[in-house]
Amino acid sequence: MREILFRGFHKDENGSETIYIDGQAYKGKWVYGDLTQVPREKCNIIITEYKKLSDDLWEQTPYIVIPETVGQFSGLKDKNRKKIFEGDVTTFYDGLCEDKFIYDAIVKWDKESASFILENETGIWNFDRFSKNIEVIGTKFDKEVE
Repeated sequence: MREILFRGFHKDENGSETIYIDGQAYKGKWVYGDLTQVPREKCNIIITEYKKLSDDLWEQTPYIVIPETVGQFSGLKDKNRKKIFEGDVTTFYDGLCEDKFIYDAIVKWDKESASFILENETGIWNFDRFSKNIEVIGTKFDKEVE
């Protein structure tokens, strides 16, 4: 069975990580789990993490996350066995030699092809074609864009 998993950034002033959205810095942490959308005055996106306490007992911790940061697990891992999520920045090579044609690209979901793709300013690539040569180097939220 395919693993369904989401990631989102939970704002927390005591958090150990910082991300940037439209020039605004946010402190907090990445959380991983099930996705729930809760409609209220404005839509809350909640990621629920699960921690196994025993054979029959699980602890659930819900986190409200920044909607723009939510990304789905692609189902694939990079060459270092790290899970690849929508919104990850990756490096990969295209060509016969590993040291030729190296690109950085963002993992995105493409509605038209119903598949994950790699995209940057020079092109779009089929994600599956390069999955063994991909390395996750961060997320699209890691650097402040001026």
